[in-house]
Amino acid sequence: MIQKLKDKGINVIAIEGNHDRLFDFEDLSWLDHLKRENLLILLRPSVRDGKIFFDEWDGERGGMIKMGNLRFYGIGYQGVNNSEYVERLGELLDPSFENVVIVHSAIGGSSMGLMPGFSKIEEFIPLSKKCEYVAAGHAHEKKIYEIEGTKIFIPGAPEYWDLSENGEKGFFIYDTEDKTYTFIESKKRKKIERKIMLQNGSEGEFSAAFSMAVDENPVEKDSIYSITIEVPYGVFCNVNLAGVEQKLEELGALKGRVVTKWIGQDSNLPDSSDDLDIERQIISADPSLGNYAPEISKAIDKLKDLHRSGDTDQSSMVIDDLLDQIIGEDGI
Repeated sequence: MIQKLKDKGINVIAIEGNHDRLFDFEDLSWLDHLKRENLLILLRPSVRDGKIFFDEWDGERGGMIKMGNLRFYGIGYQGVNNSEYVERLGELLDPSFENVVIVHSAIGGSSMGLMPGFSKIEEFIPLSKKCEYVAAGHAHEKKIYEIEGTKIFIPGAPEYWDLSENGEKGFFIYDTEDKTYTFIESKKRKKIERKIMLQNGSEGEFSAAFSMAVDENPVEKDSIYSITIEVPYGVFCNVNLAGVEQKLEELGALKGRVVTKWIGQDSNLPDSSDDLDIERQIISADPSLGNYAPEISKAIDKLKDLHRSGDTDQSSMVIDDLLDQIIGEDGI
């Protein structure tokens, strides 16, 4: 794909995301290979004596490159340190140029706290009125934000990273002359989604409902077929989920995905209960860990966010923090 762009005389300017770089090494990434093949320009800020620099691209390295009146600055994935790089860049930007900032960070994060790779929108204020365009990432669906007159564009991952993902994904094209932009949605694998409601959760009840579902929405070759099985709260779903996924793939799906979801309010949960409420209720009933239901459910929520963003390297840190709260307090 990148070779096709090069053949058309289109320069590719890239930064590293959380899956691209081995952070124990200063200069080791699969993007470095593409850079050495002259397929792209890899922007990477440097740190010297504890200070961040955006040196001009010299053909091999740099954090900034000039193209006419345009100045491109790159900030790869920095985890929880992204705000330091944005603040430093804000000090260096000359608003008399058309500055384009590429940053691997998303806005927001978990409702239970900010996760690595996500930033508060206020952390982008140092770039306001100094940038032509801010191209952000990390989140996997299209979003546009604005802070003090500066827009932040997240195009989303071009393909499904997680089968539960929804929302638009694709590419933004920005015109630096008339300041307009267009969004082109990427060509993704087709995803078919079905809900199956069960009353007793038996395999026989599911088998009949499954046959009806695939008759109404047939499995298409190389599609992603996702089924959510809904059962009343507290009812055990006696369905071999892995077996159903295998069956979907035998019918032609590239990947089958089957999950269960409790619905209803048999546990005094309000109608608006979300997964977090249900998880907290279940954990509370455990004789050993019930007292830690809020902490455990928060950790589960964070782990889900990390999984959705692809930042699974941080998972052990979340688990360690949870164990510190539980074992460190009572030594159980």
